[in-house]
Amino acid sequence: MKADLHMHALPHSADALSGAGEMMEAAKRKGVGAVAFTDHGYLRGKMTAGDLLGMGEMHGVRVFPGVEIETHRATILVYGLVPDLDRQFGEEEVDTLGLLHWVRDQGGVSVVAHLTRSFLPGREEELLTGAFDWWLRYVDALELTWNGDHSGHWAIEEVAERLGKRVVRGSDAHYHRLVGRGCCEIPDMREPRELVEWFKTV
Repeated sequence: MKADLHMHALPHSADALSGAGEMMEAAKRKGVGAVAFTDHGYLRGKMTAGDLLGMGEMHGVRVFPGVEIETHRATILVYGLVPDLDRQFGEEEVDTLGLLHWVRDQGGVSVVAHLTRSFLPGREEELLTGAFDWWLRYVDALELTWNGDHSGHWAIEEVAERLGKRVVRGSDAHYHRLVGRGCCEIPDMREPRELVEWFKTV
């Protein structure tokens, strides 16, 4: 099943241009069977469990809960936390390792995102020599974000293989026309727990 596990929608991502319904319609039209809304800084567990899951059924698209969190070292995507957990992030600087440990304790998974865009340019050799392994080893996967530039993807793939981490792709779509430009293949699944187990199995 094709999945776009990194997208944003109004109203919870202020920089998005499309609502969740438009994003799901686009996913269905493009043959994307599952999506994750990873809005900025807000884990909207209750809304995902209710409104978004209902909308997903209406549009014929599986919906998984997620959140994108800016930390002092990198952007982290989080999946699989309990459905009734609501939490606001970003009101103060978020410690990367503290977040990764908290996510694991809560039964979720973490994915480092935006490496090629905001972190990696010019630092490929550092990445390859293991300079960042001391914190990357605590994430569950590394993301290849679609941004039209694939120049650093080779380095991310090499590091993921060395650390035994899964590589995933996501569109980071903020607009319905961009949904599905970065996708990965996942097994046919419905529950967040299944997605968590898939991330952990390399």
